Amino acid sequence: MVRTSLRELVDRTGPFASVYFDSSHDSEAAARELTARCRSMRERLDRAGASAATLAALDIAFVAGPRSVGRCGRALVADAATVLVDEQLPAPPAAQVVRVSPLPYLLPLLEQRAPQVPHILVTMDRVGAYIRGVNGHGDVTHTRYGTGRPLRTRHRSPGHRLGPRRAADAAGRDAAEVARQVVEMADRSGAVTIVLTGECTARTALRAAIEARSRLTARTPVAAAHTHSRRIVELDTAGRTPTGTDTECGTAVDEVLADAADRWRREVLAHYATATDRADGAATGGLPETTAALRDTAVAQLFVDSAALDDREVLTGAAPTEVATDAADLRDAARPRRADEAVPVAAIAGDSDIVPVSGELSLPDGVGALLRRR
Repeated sequence: MVRTSLRELVDRTGPFASVYFDSSHDSEAAARELTARCRSMRERLDRAGASAATLAALDIAFVAGPRSVGRCGRALVADAATVLVDEQLPAPPAAQVVRVSPLPYLLPLLEQRAPQVPHILVTMDRVGAYIRGVNGHGDVTHTRYGTGRPLRTRHRSPGHRLGPRRAADAAGRDAAEVARQVVEMADRSGAVTIVLTGECTARTALRAAIEARSRLTARTPVAAAHTHSRRIVELDTAGRTPTGTDTECGTAVDEVLADAADRWRREVLAHYATATDRADGAATGGLPETTAALRDTAVAQLFVDSAALDDREVLTGAAPTEVATDAADLRDAARPRRADEAVPVAAIAGDSDIVPVSGELSLPDGVGALLRRR
């Protein structure tokens, strides 16, 4: 699997080839059918103007990709010479997609990726602390190794002992420093879940320090909003597994995050539905209003219904966030682009969460947004 972070991907220069297809292997003829399908898609890419280097990179990806089992799909996104995304999808796409365009087409990928929630994972023990921040697209945004020194939750050695009070004070200072890093990272990323794993004593001390730090810093509207909705979950894991190599620990973390993502999605859908009935400016809908919010990087969550958005077009400028329905709103020369490509790209460039929907919300032009609190 190749997975370039979406933030890095939208900073790349096009044109891009975006391909979504049925890669199922559920019959005796599946391999032969897939070979014919790949040959047909290559011909379509060639006719659409894909460069020889792009075609060569995709030729390798077609052949070297993961072997499919049962019903599934596959997503490939490449720029001029590099495959940036090569992911297996849990189900075949509703329709095969083969595009060559100035922007990557990411909606089918986002629609099939498992729901994500911005979160922080912390593993803490006597050796140190591992902190990993993940955004709403599932991309790792921050990785940090704690305080840079051992966390003094016990005596250092038989020859160098601290008294009980001094040991407790030292452990408290270390927990407070890690808590400061965790809360700052969570406030910046809008993380709504913090998962704590590792040694029980260190984990418990860190939770108390995070809760104290959150109360102390919840003085701005943004921080207060994050703190109010943030959830801290402790997992009783046997060892230090910062990279998620421990299967049991990784499964437990995945279950917590899947539950958090499902709950978060329900909450933001309900929030948008109620916010559109109010006049406080917390939500907006329709392409003119939503693109204006994207230009101001004011979108917290972007909702997109691809069926309702359909083949609509927008105008774009030089920067990824420069998207509009009126050329007068752009600083640079306006270029027409497909809205289902340009709007998600602008959201990713502006660090907005993207929530694909399919009829759950009534979205003018197929788009709407919850706005950030300033």
